[in-house]
Amino acid sequence: MRVRYADQIDLLKIVFWNRDQNDFRYWAGPQVRFPATAISLAIDISLGSGNSLVLEEQEALFAFGQIFNRGAGFYHLARIIVAPEERGKCYGRFLCKIWMQIAHRDECHVISLKVYRGNIRVHSLYQKFGFSEVPEISNEEICHMEKRFP
Repeated sequence: MRVRYADQIDLLKIVFWNRDQNDFRYWAGPQVRFPATAISLAIDISLGSGNSLVLEEQEALFAFGQIFNRGAGFYHLARIIVAPEERGKCYGRFLCKIWMQIAHRDECHVISLKVYRGNIRVHSLYQKFGFSEVPEISNEEICHMEKRFP
């Protein structure tokens, strides 16, 4: 398996990984247009050099995820998704670990993320990684979580 930076061509496949508008919103967030094209998605998710990774093998994509450097040692993890036929095989977990290692190497002090409360499986995964809820900026629908590094 190979990890590499994502490009717009990868988005041609990723736009079809969500079954419907609700799945798409769970992954991309409410600000991203649906239905999406590779071009609209690249714009809406700020696809840029160095902020998006994919896992692949022989040109088959398994997972995609982003991280954003917000400055002052603060990073935000976003849009982790695994191809439907590959879910349950720990590819999302693997990609999260890579992003956390990169952020920690870059002297990150805090990584944040948002997860829909209904996404219980993913919420549990982030807790296992050491993320905890920040209640004052969470709401009934979205749990804002952070992981702090010493």
